[in-house]
Amino acid sequence: MGAVLAVDLGNSEAKLGLVEGSTLQGVTRVPTAELRALHTGGKLLEAAPFLQDLIAGHPPVALGSVVSWAGARIAALLTSLGCAVHPFTSLDHFGLRIEYEHGEPGVDRVAACAEAFARTGGPLLLVGVGTAVHTNVVTADGVYLGGAIMPGLRLMAESLSLGTDQVRLIDPGVPRRAIGHSTPECAEIGVYHGWLGGALRLIEETRKELGGAPHLWLTGGQSRWLEPFLEEAHVEADLALFGLAGAFNRRFR
Repeated sequence: MGAVLAVDLGNSEAKLGLVEGSTLQGVTRVPTAELRALHTGGKLLEAAPFLQDLIAGHPPVALGSVVSWAGARIAALLTSLGCAVHPFTSLDHFGLRIEYEHGEPGVDRVAACAEAFARTGGPLLLVGVGTAVHTNVVTADGVYLGGAIMPGLRLMAESLSLGTDQVRLIDPGVPRRAIGHSTPECAEIGVYHGWLGGALRLIEETRKELGGAPHLWLTGGQSRWLEPFLEEAHVEADLALFGLAGAFNRRFR
C-alpha cells in the first residue's frame, strides 16, 4: 500500500507522520495553539520541521482531530500545499464496533485501539498518556467499550497553580524524594505521585472489572512516565497515526 500522511491533532499538539505499511517514516509536531497564527501553507512548513519532506510525493492525508477549529485550520493549510485531506471520526472505518451510550469517543482513542487490536487482538486495555490520561477497553470480538479520562501530569500542575495563591506553576518531573524542602519541590512531589498513583489505580481497577489478562498497551507522548511501572505493556507512542493510516486504507484502497 502507498504512503499516507496521518495527522493526529490533539489538545496540545498536532502530530504528523508518514505511514507506509508497518513503517512510520517520520513524525513532526506543531503545538495546537500555534495553528491560530498560521494562515498559509508556507507558514505551516516553517512551523513543522521536516513536513516538506513528508509531503514531497503529495500523499493523501488521514486527519483525526479532537479540536474542531484546529482540525479545520490544518486541513485548509495542507490542502493549500496540494494534499488531499480526508477527515475521520471515531465511527469511520476503524474496524471496531463502538458501544458508547452518549456521543462518541475521541478519534485518537479509537484509532490507537484499532491499531493495537490489529497487532495483538483482544481483549485489550490501552492507556493513552498525554494531556490527559485515558483508558480504553476493547473486547476479544472487537467491541470498543469505553474507559476513563483523568488529567495528565501537566494539567494537574496547572490546576494546582491556578487554584492556589503561592504555588507557582512547576515543570513536572520525577522527584528525588518524598519529603520536599521548598514549595516548588513539594508541589512537584505531590503532583507526580498523585498522577502516578491515580493512573496505576485506574489501570488496576479496569483490569479487575474487565477480568482475565487483557493485552496492555501504552501510547502517547508521555508513555515513558508509566512504562517503568508496567513492564508487561506493549509501548508505541504513535499508535494513533498507524490507526488513522489503516482507516484510510480500509476506506480507499
